[in-house]
Amino acid sequence: MTYATLFVPLAIAAALTALTTAVHRRLPPPVAARAISATTVAVATAGIPALWLLAMSYIAHLPVIGASVRWCVQAVGLHGDVPWFVGVPAMLLVIVGTPRAVRAWMLDRRLCIHTPGRIEYIDAAEPYAVTIPGKGGRIIISTALVGLVDDAELHAVIAHEQAHARFRHDRYLLGSRVVAAALPMMRPLTARLQFVLERWADESAARRCNDRHTVAAALAKVALAQTSGSPIGPMMSSLNGFGDLGVTARVKALIGAAPSRPGRTITLVLWLCIAATGLLGAVQVHHFGRAIAALCRST
Repeated sequence: MTYATLFVPLAIAAALTALTTAVHRRLPPPVAARAISATTVAVATAGIPALWLLAMSYIAHLPVIGASVRWCVQAVGLHGDVPWFVGVPAMLLVIVGTPRAVRAWMLDRRLCIHTPGRIEYIDAAEPYAVTIPGKGGRIIISTALVGLVDDAELHAVIAHEQAHARFRHDRYLLGSRVVAAALPMMRPLTARLQFVLERWADESAARRCNDRHTVAAALAKVALAQTSGSPIGPMMSSLNGFGDLGVTARVKALIGAAPSRPGRTITLVLWLCIAATGLLGAVQVHHFGRAIAALCRST
């Protein structure tokens, strides 16, 4: 196996990312969120082991320090020099991306609350509503938001945040943010997932309220009243507020008809591509596993 063969799953993963990006707005939000999450997992499965193998292979062919890992790379069956313009970026992504991914995971763990909690109203001049990660489903709403909307609109805001908690959208975001930290090229897909999850909660709130326009009105009011900056502290700034993301597109979608299910052809092609990428990514995991096993036997 040469280093060039590692790019085959990566190329297919890139094509899958482009396909998912192109069709996600045509899918109902729950379907789109699951498709984007599955795409993220498939791309990570193909990409992260490939980066590590490329970095290890590049280091293995460096003078002096290469001898310590050269035998391990050979045990994997990866032969041939890795060009510097491939090896250096791979090595930097591993060195920078790994601690970033760990920090993203640890931040979510610090924010998580698994014990059930009531809706909490916090005295603040900025209108916002957020759902805390974890199965507790705790929701925080500012008094400024309560004073901004009427009773029906407040009910819509609460229904929106309860949808985030009920469907555990924090899990979708955690996986996506960890992968994006390790693979910066995945950030656009993470942004699309965040948008789709907000649309999912919007549609759930619209069904519970039986009034799409009320949800749209609440969203518009909150977005127009917000100012720049995070009103809930640096640590909480990783949470998406009710009116923080893609407001114009979300209001437009709420004013229109509820989304319909996609055609079978689009769905079939999308999931076949995800499955193919996942299978090819499993090959990368297998090679990376052999490298880890070789290292473990040497210690």
